[in-house]
Amino acid sequence: MTADNALPSRPARVPASSIACATLLAAAVFGFWLPYFSKLGAADRFTHFHVATMLHWMLLLITQPLLICTGRRDLHRAFGRASLVLVPLIILSSLLLAHARISAAGALDQPGMLQLLVLQFMAPILFAGFYLAARRNRRSLPVHSRWMLSTGFLLIDPIVARIIGFWMPQWSDAGEWAGPLLAGLTLLVLIVAERRATAGRHVFPLVLGWLVVQLILFYTLGASSIWRVFAQWFAALPLT
Repeated sequence: MTADNALPSRPARVPASSIACATLLAAAVFGFWLPYFSKLGAADRFTHFHVATMLHWMLLLITQPLLICTGRRDLHRAFGRASLVLVPLIILSSLLLAHARISAAGALDQPGMLQLLVLQFMAPILFAGFYLAARRNRRSLPVHSRWMLSTGFLLIDPIVARIIGFWMPQWSDAGEWAGPLLAGLTLLVLIVAERRATAGRHVFPLVLGWLVVQLILFYTLGASSIWRVFAQWFAALPLT
């Protein structure tokens, strides 16, 4: 058969993880439309900084699997090296935003602010841990890709909370637990689905465990006097 008569090569299949992260990005834009995107001029610089870094990260989660599937490992590695700059910026933007919120006048006495601060500290810590685990296992694609995808699970809670809080205010009480429940159920489905996988199946159980720890700290540490003292100290720092 000549080259002219050769069958066309099959197009690369879009990875499920890219579809999932694109869906998460769409949900984020929807959830944050009313409080942020619809009134960009009203947001402060710390919010802009945080949103910009997180949008870049979500685009990275969508793009990287596509580059692997299309054989562009050179670009995949280049974007991976760029993440060494992006990730510290994400962590910095998260902490600066947390400080700007907690140091506002009267913020310490607002209901739920101390518990929110727990999440604002735990999320960057877990994000950094998942990312470092992905970097450490970058030569094992099944393990590396699962740790990278796991950073997206940290976004489900704030996205769901905004969707409920701004688009379904009649169900506002569910905003506290709906996000963690959705993230946990999704992880459980993945754990069951890949129970016979030969590599990487340990990642999602570990992620689920850490999300449970975060939830426990939200309800325990966030209601403690020790955390209030820490919050007062953190708010007094000259960061924002």
